[in-house]
Amino acid sequence: MKLFKYLSLSIMAAGLVALVACGGSSGDGSSTGEQGIVQLALTDAIDHNFSAVVISIKEVRAVPAGEEDAAEGGLPLIVSFDPPKVVNVLELAYQQEFLGEAALNAGEYNQLRLVLSSNTDPNTPANYLVMADDDAKVKIPLKTPSGQESGLKVIGKFEVNAGEITAVVLDFDPNRAVVKAGQSGLWLFKPTGIRVVQMDEVLPYYGAITGTVVQAVIAEEEDELVENGEVLENGEVVENGEVVENGEVVENGEVLENGEVVENGEVVENGEVVENSDELVDPTTVPVTEAVVYALPENSEVAIAAGAVNSDDGTFRLLLPEGNYSLKVVAAGFEPYPDPEAAPFFYAVEIGADIEAGDLMLVPLAEVPEPEEE
Repeated sequence: MKLFKYLSLSIMAAGLVALVACGGSSGDGSSTGEQGIVQLALTDAIDHNFSAVVISIKEVRAVPAGEEDAAEGGLPLIVSFDPPKVVNVLELAYQQEFLGEAALNAGEYNQLRLVLSSNTDPNTPANYLVMADDDAKVKIPLKTPSGQESGLKVIGKFEVNAGEITAVVLDFDPNRAVVKAGQSGLWLFKPTGIRVVQMDEVLPYYGAITGTVVQAVIAEEEDELVENGEVLENGEVVENGEVVENGEVVENGEVLENGEVVENGEVVENGEVVENSDELVDPTTVPVTEAVVYALPENSEVAIAAGAVNSDDGTFRLLLPEGNYSLKVVAAGFEPYPDPEAAPFFYAVEIGADIEAGDLMLVPLAEVPEPEEE
């Protein structure tokens, strides 16, 4: 699938001028074959827990497929900054800040390495956060494991085509990237909270489609005792392995939903309401943690944005200009999504807003029986 525009010398020149203006230097120029241009940008999702999340970027390198364990110094350089580029990512909600560009060998890439400055002085940390409810604006240091040596390993697939521009955006999600350690109380900066999104071009402003790629959990079939059309176990009516009375799942005389005690649609513990049952996780699905989601504009079969799902929970966020888009999911071992025979569903994207696509349900490929030997 062709995603991106053909390269022109005028665009290359304009990009390099912008790169010099922002204080960065381009890649190392090493080449083993045909090349394309990678343009790198930075953006952020909204988070109301913090008033600032600041990082100091020294350099960003690309990781070709198959070289995930390579030392940082031998990887292709996209951009470097001296002095480091200081960015409050929370200021980039629905905006993309251009970091730089470089010529890279054509091929597939599975990671970006984000190298940050060290927090040498706890009073003036290079990487820090400020809580939203802190009137004193205290800078809390962010611990960045491996962020200064090998670089934070930001997993995400993108492809560089020879003679074309590939736009790649680092999309920070503070809710996942910034976490507090339970025992030490330190705040950690985790690369799993950063998405790599491949796009048609870097966008000054954008909207987004978010969602989760999932598959159904299929229970194993067992022999069942049936009476009057109902499955019995130990003399009790059972459905899906759970005791049922009057159409409701019951345990010790209490109504259950997703394993929780429920009264009037709310989860109850020790007589107190804990949460609304509508917010419970559906136990019949699990996330697909290796998949790529594509966004296709209405009346087009060419995707203008693509991104791998989060390897922890199957979530995705595609950054898009205003317009109507359908989604396509590609995952090994699953049928195409959506069903090729079904009419496409379009999401209306507006600038400055996330559109929730919900769960995109994948169906495992049917097993083809092996031919019997004659």
